[in-house]
Amino acid sequence: MKAVALERTGKRDEALALCSVVQASQPTDLKLLNALTLVYKCADRVHEATVAYENASRREPASHDLALQVYFSYGREHNFARQQTQAMLLYKNWKDVKYLFWSALCMLVQLSNAGTPPGPNNLLTVAEMMIQRTIATRPNDPIEAERMYCTRCCGYGYGGGDDCALYTDL
Repeated sequence: MKAVALERTGKRDEALALCSVVQASQPTDLKLLNALTLVYKCADRVHEATVAYENASRREPASHDLALQVYFSYGREHNFARQQTQAMLLYKNWKDVKYLFWSALCMLVQLSNAGTPPGPNNLLTVAEMMIQRTIATRPNDPIEAERMYCTRCCGYGYGGGDDCALYTDL
């Protein structure tokens, strides 16, 4: 908290130095990591926060909260490929279907950020296959994520016409 106070009072260099000392101990306490993240975000050094969460998650691999924070950190960095991988790791470890949808959406964001023109694409094909298989094997899961995914796919011109109407009218 001292680093946050230093940052807020304009003593950024002191705050970052303190954060470096704390980060060297590789903390796993979520509140402490959140405080570090506040300072690093204000200093436009979000990668440092990501490293802190990655280290903490490696030290406590059974921590769902730390694994989620790694996922969100990748999003803050706009590192959607790593975010996609982390979403799959979340699914593998905690078996919640929403992480499959998160992974598929990360694939779509990668395409969007790369300026990929509408139309068929390998990454889009993989995302669609993953979602279709999930829908087929888990028909009783909520459909909101599916609708969001399918709407996004149709925005890429993938699938089309009747396919889009089928998914967006769910």
